[in-house]
Amino acid sequence: MPSIRPGHLLVVIVALFLTGVASAQRAGQPNPRYLERKNPKGWIMDVDVVVRACDNSRSRDRREPFESGTFNISQAAVVFPMAMTSASHDLNPRKTRTSISFDDQDMGVSPRMEAQFPAGANYAIWQIDPPGDQTIQAREMQAHAALAVTAYETVFHEDAAREVPWPQKNWPDVAQSTFLNTPYLDFQPGAGPQGVYDKAPVQDLLRRWTNGQDPRSIPPVVLAKWLAGQVMVHVQISGQGKTFSRRGAAPNVIEGIQLQPPPITARRRRGTPFDAALLLCAVYREAGLPARVVIGFGFEDEDDKELEFLKGNAEQTLQAWVEFCLYDERDGTVTWIPVDIVRMKRSLGNRLLDNYMDRPQKYFGTHDQLDNVVPFSFHFFPPTTVRSYSAANAPGFWGWFVAPTPPECAYQTIRFNLKSASTRGG
Repeated sequence: MPSIRPGHLLVVIVALFLTGVASAQRAGQPNPRYLERKNPKGWIMDVDVVVRACDNSRSRDRREPFESGTFNISQAAVVFPMAMTSASHDLNPRKTRTSISFDDQDMGVSPRMEAQFPAGANYAIWQIDPPGDQTIQAREMQAHAALAVTAYETVFHEDAAREVPWPQKNWPDVAQSTFLNTPYLDFQPGAGPQGVYDKAPVQDLLRRWTNGQDPRSIPPVVLAKWLAGQVMVHVQISGQGKTFSRRGAAPNVIEGIQLQPPPITARRRRGTPFDAALLLCAVYREAGLPARVVIGFGFEDEDDKELEFLKGNAEQTLQAWVEFCLYDERDGTVTWIPVDIVRMKRSLGNRLLDNYMDRPQKYFGTHDQLDNVVPFSFHFFPPTTVRSYSAANAPGFWGWFVAPTPPECAYQTIRFNLKSASTRGG
């Protein structure tokens, strides 16, 4: 700890009095001066991952029927994201329920939570270890999680946030970790050196949008808002980006998410809502601004969301947006600011208002629909060495380690469902 000379003691005492002990206690926590949470709602989100074995390679062709196979597993570890907190949610681990089964036989194991992942991500890991030399022989693996979550609307105080400068020292660890190489932001998993993305198209866009200036010459919040507007106008939204189960399409049952590399989205100027979020995140990171993609499941509400919700007309669907980090060195607070350019585009169309930079913009920080969405992941695929199964190598958020070797022939489905919790949130 640095020493304090006697002549400086009075200054330190006065500074503590003026800032208050509460500021010191907030170090590493969000600052409500910049972002507030409102309207807490309690939700239970059920997620079911089902992996079925197959024994013919032709089953990879979606036109061919599957032939049942058998898993032979001596050890396994199933990995699934459980984001503990974001700008708009908190997970309650004590009320969250999970299970792992093979052929409907519950293995009776609870997951351990691992937090040493980039961007503040948390993953539940179920470890399967049959006793002795036994192996698991089964046709199907089922992983179930019922996530108990409180979700919030967010209110952004942009005027105050604009006063926060770039940090003079290092970013906090959680923010710095967003710059680590990340699947589908920086590279295609399993593709080797050829799968590393060429960032030149993203860099070219950033230079054009900043007129060649150093991005750090622009205050972080001003830069983030400007770049969000540019990406929103640049990308035309096309397609859903979801690959559906070969056993029948349903809005809440998928095999995975079809993703386009951010440099390709930058060049083509077209992509799915997930591609648009990836590009914005890539642009922020290229500008030196820590950012992460947030994936959630919830209600896609219309303007009168309460009326639509009560009518039951709102569709439950997967959604993605971006959070950038606002770090205030003065009190050590770390506040993640949500940016939803897909909803911004629906609100603004294909052009920015003349006073876009001078007025609050809905879905840039302030987001009145996030209380009906449950965030659960900061990655489309776990940032570790795992295997999963879907058509066209589309990631599905989960993966597993399997010994002696991962099954080569299998197919997966991921089902989501959201229901209101019986008690009030928060």
